[in-house]
Amino acid sequence: MASNRKAFEKLVLDRMARVTDGGGNRVIYERIFKEASDEDIENMIQFLERGNSLPIWSPGGIKKEELRYENLMALCELDKVKIMQRVISYDEDTNIMSMSPNEAIVGRSELRAQRQFWAKKFNAAKNDYKIDDLTGQVSMESRATGISMPEITVLRGLNLPTMANELYNVKGGDQDALKAYKNDLLTTGKTTTDGSLRKGSGTKVLSTVHYLLRGRLIDNNIQSKAA
Repeated sequence: MASNRKAFEKLVLDRMARVTDGGGNRVIYERIFKEASDEDIENMIQFLERGNSLPIWSPGGIKKEELRYENLMALCELDKVKIMQRVISYDEDTNIMSMSPNEAIVGRSELRAQRQFWAKKFNAAKNDYKIDDLTGQVSMESRATGISMPEITVLRGLNLPTMANELYNVKGGDQDALKAYKNDLLTTGKTTTDGSLRKGSGTKVLSTVHYLLRGRLIDNNIQSKAA
């Protein structure tokens, strides 16, 4: 184990020294290895053998520790890792597989919504009692944001129907469901979307559409929860 550990540490430290110009990641792993037991190192090796990866650090504001594309590409070439590949996509509707004509970088990437970076002009509702008569939804200073039908479709496509129902129904104009939702939070500290919807009466906008159609002599039951 001693020889294996020495070889493993040498390999990791050599690669980590090349990640950034300052070599800060090598220093971090030197400290980790200094405190690690043989068992810890063996667990780390097994962790990598299962297809996982070691983290690297790039603290903001330190120029020498910034990640540079050239450094990362050099490491990939050193270990013969091909990161540029033609992408194969599969169409679930037609069962047809296709390959992109050009190569692209393939890998995992963390994304963050731009609004999380905003320091100014961040919307927040001042209250929740200014309600639109036609839709039953909050308006003016009670309204902080909104969600579109394509976004709801995305949530449902991700198999998140409960989240979609919370935003689109409980908080989207069903006043009785929202009342039950808030009452549960105030009295018990917890609530559920499905439980609130069972006490709901349907979104106000459907009732509005129902009467608009009736005004055009078109009978309908669009406002009914059983519809």
